Amino acid sequence: MVERWRIAFAILTHPAVIQAGWISYWSRWKVGWVISSWGLLVGVAGLLYVWARQAPRDISFLLGSERRFLLLWHLFATAGLWSATAEPLLHYWLSFFLWLSFWGFLLHWWKEYSFHVYGWAALACFYLFYGGTYPEVAGLFVVFAIGVAYLRYVQGAHTLEEIARGAGWGAGASFLFILFRSFT
Repeated sequence: MVERWRIAFAILTHPAVIQAGWISYWSRWKVGWVISSWGLLVGVAGLLYVWARQAPRDISFLLGSERRFLLLWHLFATAGLWSATAEPLLHYWLSFFLWLSFWGFLLHWWKEYSFHVYGWAALACFYLFYGGTYPEVAGLFVVFAIGVAYLRYVQGAHTLEEIARGAGWGAGASFLFILFRSFT
């Protein structure tokens, strides 16, 4: 029973699930966006995860690890969604997610880190920057980021070093996105 909850929490707190929900919300629940975001970021990615877990030697041969393969898929799926809209607010959020996916993929070539914590820390940093406008959301994301970091450590999915690296890189990537967007 505990194993099922561990798996459920890992899935529900995965950045792909959060991104699909975020895209659905900011697209005003348009059916096409709901289907494409959940289908690509969660559905196809989930199937690729299952496949990668069953055939790790094939994936390791391609990119050196199954996680890099899944991060590359996430990058391509996010890029496809990003290129499919001209609606300013949705395009902004997809630009943010594409930025995070790009850096998430590149950073994994350097060192292992927790992608769960990376995504939550990035959202927390984003809302902390806009904290005067959305203080409740900023606080909520900080609590979630800490909770997910604790959960990933307790589950044994990552070391403290990988969790700290994910948090730092997620916050850093978010900060750089905000900084670069302020100049454009």
